[in-house]
Amino acid sequence: MKADLTSDDPRARANALRRLAMHGATRDAAAVVALIDDHAVFDDRDECSDHEEANRTPVRLVAIETLAALAAPGAYREVFDRALADGDLRVRAAATLGASGEALLARLAVEEDRGVRYRVAVALHPADVAVGVLEELSTGDDFAALAAGVVLDAMA
Repeated sequence: MKADLTSDDPRARANALRRLAMHGATRDAAAVVALIDDHAVFDDRDECSDHEEANRTPVRLVAIETLAALAAPGAYREVFDRALADGDLRVRAAATLGASGEALLARLAVEEDRGVRYRVAVALHPADVAVGVLEELSTGDDFAALAAGVVLDAMA
């Protein structure tokens, strides 16, 4: 497994991370952290998705998702907090899985993407802030609005 994480091929590194997410243990999280800053991209298209975005999937996205699967609750918060500032909105959205409440609130103040704002809202623990963001998002006509409406309806 170690050889796959250090492979020259970004797809091989991503696949090794995915295997760790499914079969790894908490102790494997430290090895995953080394790939959080991996800016290589790979073609992640399959027969179901062939859009351009999948053509440039960053290894760091898979690393953040894997770290969320492996890390003990509250562990590696600084790594998740730093990833909230990533230039790729998919990485920012994934970082909400383990970021601190303070970092989530700070990101909420500057985040423009509605999908990421939704992910921040559902990750927040101060319910009044989360509900406020969900109410704001529910007024749109996109997927974030639909998802926010479902969550709000479930809370009623």
